[in-house]
Amino acid sequence: METREKIILKVLDKMLKLHKRFYLSNRPQWNISREELLNYPMGSLGNELGQFLLKSNFHSIPMIERHDVFHLLFGFETHVKDEIAMLFFQVGNGKVTPFTTISAFGAALFYPECFFYFIRHFNRGRNAISVSNWDFRPFLNENFTELQDTIFLNSSPAPSLFQKIKVELTKTKYHGNYQTN
Repeated sequence: METREKIILKVLDKMLKLHKRFYLSNRPQWNISREELLNYPMGSLGNELGQFLLKSNFHSIPMIERHDVFHLLFGFETHVKDEIAMLFFQVGNGKVTPFTTISAFGAALFYPECFFYFIRHFNRGRNAISVSNWDFRPFLNENFTELQDTIFLNSSPAPSLFQKIKVELTKTKYHGNYQTN
């Protein structure tokens, strides 16, 4: 591992602890194990998430389970460059919290050669439905591909999925390019 990767991971770890303490303390934990996720129907978000965690040899971290969902839905790997790109995606997607913004731009300083890569993912985030405040638990039974296509505006959702999306969109001010009426 490069020195800059070690530095970024150490700084992000410290910032994550502060973020959990001040911003996530009221967020409910999912209390769903990797094994339980693997029992969801094949092709569902829950099963795909379980497969991702198994393949990566990870377990969900309490209160930030959505982070792994973001990796999966947005197509990011777990190496440092993609972690930073995912932060840029989230800022573009409307998650403009101090943690996300400072982490994205601070980490990007260590990777100036990836500037256009990060900007491309910022724009991908702007062009997707805003999911920064979604609770993904109601979506664990939903078809992963259909959910992903809907988030990236590649298709119209089925009526049941549309209703769940509408509920989540009412929780956020920023909707990206998605219209609910």
